Amino acid sequence: MGHIGTTAYLRYCHGGPLKMKTFRIDRERWAVVPAVALLVLLGGASCKSCRRTMAPRSADEIVVHMGHEPPHLNPLIQEGGWLWRISVNNLFEGLIRRDPQTYAFRPSLATGWSFSPDGKVLTFTLRKGVRFHDGHPFGVDDVIFVFDRLMDKSQPTGASRSDFAELRKWEKLGGDRVRLTFAKPGFKILDSLSHLSMLPKHIYGKGQLRNHPANHRPVGTGPFRFDRWDKGAFIRLRRFDGYWGAKPALRRVTYRLVKSREKAFELLKKGAFDLMPRVLPQHACGAGAPVTDKRIADRYRLLVYYPVQFYTVIFNHKNPLFQDVRVRRALSMLVDRKLIAQKIFCGRARPISGPYWRERPGYDPAVKPRRFDPRGAAKLLAEAGWTDTNGDGVLDNNGRDFAFTYLRFSESSVQRRLVPILREQFRKAGLRVRVETISFTAALARMRQHKFDLTDLNWVYYYEQDLFQIYHSSGCHGGSNYGCYNNPKADALLLQIRETLDDKKRAALERRLHRLVHADLPGMFLFNVADVSLVSRRFDGVTPSAEWFQMRDVRPATSPKRGGR
Repeated sequence: MGHIGTTAYLRYCHGGPLKMKTFRIDRERWAVVPAVALLVLLGGASCKSCRRTMAPRSADEIVVHMGHEPPHLNPLIQEGGWLWRISVNNLFEGLIRRDPQTYAFRPSLATGWSFSPDGKVLTFTLRKGVRFHDGHPFGVDDVIFVFDRLMDKSQPTGASRSDFAELRKWEKLGGDRVRLTFAKPGFKILDSLSHLSMLPKHIYGKGQLRNHPANHRPVGTGPFRFDRWDKGAFIRLRRFDGYWGAKPALRRVTYRLVKSREKAFELLKKGAFDLMPRVLPQHACGAGAPVTDKRIADRYRLLVYYPVQFYTVIFNHKNPLFQDVRVRRALSMLVDRKLIAQKIFCGRARPISGPYWRERPGYDPAVKPRRFDPRGAAKLLAEAGWTDTNGDGVLDNNGRDFAFTYLRFSESSVQRRLVPILREQFRKAGLRVRVETISFTAALARMRQHKFDLTDLNWVYYYEQDLFQIYHSSGCHGGSNYGCYNNPKADALLLQIRETLDDKKRAALERRLHRLVHADLPGMFLFNVADVSLVSRRFDGVTPSAEWFQMRDVRPATSPKRGGR
């Protein structure tokens, strides 16, 4: 996920807004209601793991359902949403952080910062008295080390590095100050820095960053410290009593792995989890939804949050099949978004025409989502040379059948339902689709190498949306432009957007980019879908936001029970 600044992180789409009263907090929509009325995966858990999950817990222990096990816990190497959710702002901290509700920037490992008049030079004053979890003091050398690794093209930090493309110099000024110099000003500088974690040089400075032992036993400065990782079962954090700031009310946070969301929901009924970040649509759909079950309604509250995200099917533009924009437009016209929204998301997915969040000024409402139009799609395909010349039901062009492979993730329950619908809609149009199912980890490796034809991803962003890393041509090499989309006009707009500090002028440029990618289609834009979560009534302060759930703000509830635990 976004992720990712880090700009965006990957997540797989599911859930959706329920029809209920909503509240607005700084243009973020969310709702809290009783359970009677979020570049996310599903599979199984051992009985031993399940028994451990349901063991009695103290009031200051929370268990969070984790749908996918991250490959490691080094946030400089961005590989999926769960890595970010567990590590950033829990184990690690940046120089600054965003308030999760107001989205204002707050001091963190730096107590102050200032820009030069031209916006190109940024100076930080570091906080004194901060120590890493192993007791070693945090200081200027750690900050310089992080930027050394971040900007080193031989390091696996490309996704994060793309947010600092204009950074030219990082230097210590003596004492507790650090200066960053950029070639150009940029609206995302502070946002990117708020998600850039500071790692200890004395640990990560030895050995290779990709395979460092500390990636699995991380050491940071955050309010929680690493406790234990039982592979295939759970990751546990515990409160860091030497934390420089306010100590969390929680003593322990456990992220329990149950890949099958269906099985996780059954375990939730028995009290196995305190927080289920994303509930499947079928579990929260309609008046008779499973969430109305008394065992759930008495123990849990339902949270509905509309994240800054977009769900897209990605074309591999290295495949000659998808290099003709008429083909890309035709495939997008073969997707029945209304049918999919109803069948998979209970009608709670909002069709979109571009990558910007619909509530943001960068989204152009005049650009409408492509409608389902098989006849129009057939006409476009014929114009591109694809017709059924031999009557076998499959379109062909110069002796080549229109055939491709759709890459599906074995753990994703949404893809399990979505891909057959897409495949059937494509089949009726004369396209032959083979589905290859592999794990998300293997699929991500394939996407980085551009060894796929089509797949779908849910891009989730922080408060600000910078599409540079996923659509700029430079992101094809070490970034998150997995489809290797390359459009010089888009490249120029993406750079101009980054350099425009005036909000109104930047929004106008974003709308231009919206119109461009809607026409050119780096991928098929499908939906904006809400996250539906369940949280135990044992806790207060569990609030969704673009910064995800902040465990440091969670506390035991003053009145935890509605119908008993």
